[in-house]
Amino acid sequence: MKIRKKNAFTLIELLVVIAIIGILIALLLPAVQAAREAARRMQCQNHLKQIALAVHNHHDTKKTIPAECSYITFDHELAPRRMNWRVRILPFVEKQSVASLVDLSDPNIYEVESDGQPALKDTARYEWASNRISFYLCPSQGNDLADIKPRGNIVIEDQYASHYYGVPGALGSIPGTSAYYHVADTMTSYATRGVVVGPHADSGTIIINGRLNLGAITDGTSNTFLVGEISWNDFGGHYEWSRGTMGSQVGATMVSAKGIAYDWPINFGKNKQPTDTPNFKTFLLPNGTPDTQNYPFKGENTAGSGVGGFGSNHPGGCHFALCDGSVHFVSETISSDNLLGLASRNVGENAGL
Repeated sequence: MKIRKKNAFTLIELLVVIAIIGILIALLLPAVQAAREAARRMQCQNHLKQIALAVHNHHDTKKTIPAECSYITFDHELAPRRMNWRVRILPFVEKQSVASLVDLSDPNIYEVESDGQPALKDTARYEWASNRISFYLCPSQGNDLADIKPRGNIVIEDQYASHYYGVPGALGSIPGTSAYYHVADTMTSYATRGVVVGPHADSGTIIINGRLNLGAITDGTSNTFLVGEISWNDFGGHYEWSRGTMGSQVGATMVSAKGIAYDWPINFGKNKQPTDTPNFKTFLLPNGTPDTQNYPFKGENTAGSGVGGFGSNHPGGCHFALCDGSVHFVSETISSDNLLGLASRNVGENAGL
């Protein structure tokens, strides 16, 4: 009887097959990762679109762009003090249930500050921020919790952050001129205690004590930033999404809107060198020298907490929503002059994307 010989792989053939499979995986993996990032970018863009539409709905109803925060309580549209723009737009993006968690008519949620005016207690804002709002988070940033935790004896559950910040304006000298962008007088009018660290822009759209309408954006709604993302991994400065100011030690520190300074390009913080100190980076004039006399306000020339390193984990740039409701991916190679022009609302720098 004839015995049939069984075919089998030799060791060399097996190793060749394994090597081919490994090469195919190595070739396909970047494509899969790129596809996932493309999906995350699209989702991030959609989040900013929802935010921009909510701002427009707020404007249609209340005739104003929501304020970054308020230090004025006698103005009904700006009350209560310390409530930021993210809380103010919740009813306009089908999140009334979250907005209603805090009863603003309850006197127990307020405390009296040194100037005699009432302001929201931290515990009221923590009530809001204990809720995760998905469209306040960039899907390419893995951490959705606040980096900076409450201080003192307050014991709370985890607080959720936001990766999207209002753009209150530009900081530095206006391109092609010897003039400077206007800043809020937080040193005298708004700071209730302590020292204000850094300038606070108000040449943009989402500003302190803001009562702006779209008609104030004379540079054009399609040429002016509304909201941008600060969502790179090591930012380390995310507070709970409901916080409008931090006044314990540094006065009117903006934590839900960040100015754009001349020498802070997109992804500056993400790409910073070990010797850089982005939280207190000295402002530079266009010729590269430090401005120690004229700007920002009353001799202060450090960025402080009023400036944020706009940037993201998306390769090459980050997203911004513009005042016309459109969302654009802005490259980190954009010129400083153009970036400043897009951050301001009414200076006429002829900036655009």
